[in-house]
Amino acid sequence: ENTRLLSELRESLQRQTATADVLKVISRSTFDLQTELGTLTASAAQLCQAEKGAIFEKEGDLYRLAAHYGMSREEEAQAEHYTRDQPLQPGRGSLVGRVAMSGRPVNIHDVLADPEYQASVYQKAFGFRSNLGVPLVREGSVIGVFALMRTEVNTFTEREVELVTTFADQAVIAIENARLFDEVQARTRELAASLEDLRATQDRLVQTEKLASLGQLTAGIAHEIKNPLNFVNNFASLSGELLAELKETTAPALAALGDDKRAEADETIELLTGNLDKIAEHGRRADGIVRSMLEHSRGVTGERRE
Repeated sequence: ENTRLLSELRESLQRQTATADVLKVISRSTFDLQTELGTLTASAAQLCQAEKGAIFEKEGDLYRLAAHYGMSREEEAQAEHYTRDQPLQPGRGSLVGRVAMSGRPVNIHDVLADPEYQASVYQKAFGFRSNLGVPLVREGSVIGVFALMRTEVNTFTEREVELVTTFADQAVIAIENARLFDEVQARTRELAASLEDLRATQDRLVQTEKLASLGQLTAGIAHEIKNPLNFVNNFASLSGELLAELKETTAPALAALGDDKRAEADETIELLTGNLDKIAEHGRRADGIVRSMLEHSRGVTGERRE
C-alpha cells in the first residue's frame, strides 16, 4: 500500500512539475504558438509514456498537423503529406475524425482490431496500435484534436485521459491567445496605417491652407498694384496723344525760330515720345504680370472670360 501511495505521489509530482514547466514556457514564449503546442505535446506524451503525440488544428472542415512529438523528419513530412492528400475530417474512420465528430475523448484499445478504423495509411506509416484523442474545445466548438499514440497495445487509463484533457485545455488557451495577439497586431497595424493617412491628410490640409493664404495675399497685392498701374498706362497713352497735338500746334511757331531751334524742339519732342512709348510698353508688361498673379491666386481680372 505504501509503495502504491508513493508511486501515486511521484506520478502526481511529475504531472504538476510538467504542468508548471508548460505554463512557464507559455508565459515566456511571447505568443510563439508552435513552441507552446510543441511543449504541450511533448510533455503529455512523456507523462503518459506514449511514443508519439500530435496536435491537429481545424482549418475549415479539415484538420492539419499543427505540432508533434516523437516523429522523425521523414515521419513529419509523411504526416504533412498525408493530411494534405488524405485529409482528416469528422467521421468514424480515424481517431481525429471520431473526436471531431463527437466532441469527446476517444480511447482506441487497438486500431488494428477496430472494424471502423480506416486510416490504415497513418497506422502503417507510424506503427501505432493504441490511440487516445481529446478534443480542443472553444465556446462549444471543436477547434482541434490532441492525440497520443503507443506502438504497443496498451490502453490509456482514465487518469491519463484526464491529464491529456488538462493539456488540451492549455492548448486551447495558447491558440486563443495567439489568435487574439494576431488580431491585436493586425488592428495595431491598421491603426498605424490610419494614423499615417491622417497625418498625411493633415499635412495636405495645412499645405492647402498655406497656399490659400498665399493666394489671398497675392491677390491683394495684385489688386493694390493694378490700380496705380492703370493710371500709369492711361496717362502714358494720354500724354503721347497730348504731345502729338502739342507738336502740331507749335509747328508754325517753331518754324519762325529758325532751323536750329526747330531741330532742337523736334528732337526733344521725339525723345519725350520715345520715353512715353517705353513707359507704355513696360506698363503693359507689368499689367500682364498682375493678371498672372490674379489668375494664379484665383482672383478676378475684371474681364469677360469663357
